[in-house]
Amino acid sequence: MPRKYTRRPKRDPNSPAAILRREKSKANREKHNARILEACSRAGIPIPDKEHRFHPERKWRFDFAWPQIRLAIEVNGGGSRGRHSSLTGATADAEKMNAAQLMGWRVLIYTAKSVLDVKQIAKDLREAIT
Repeated sequence: MPRKYTRRPKRDPNSPAAILRREKSKANREKHNARILEACSRAGIPIPDKEHRFHPERKWRFDFAWPQIRLAIEVNGGGSRGRHSSLTGATADAEKMNAAQLMGWRVLIYTAKSVLDVKQIAKDLREAIT
């Protein structure tokens, strides 16, 4: 007899746990933003646009971008429950990155862990713009 799967009940977006997750996510994004900006300073390059919409039809955005040279940075948040770790999220990310490459964009992708290495990001940025 086939096993029946039940859907997980939807989470209450106003529950204390959901509010805490959103606050933690926002704090992490702010830390990541600060590290990227520090790397830009170390690399001696201009401050990038944040949340740059790059596709004319889709609502896709890069976390950081230098549109004039078609260079972007994406920071994929951590955690096993994050959007980027599910099959659906990974597939959507691949579609976005493929479209960006076909449009001539170069995208540096960092994880929640790798974004901590400001020195490496600065090195990557210097290499990407030369």
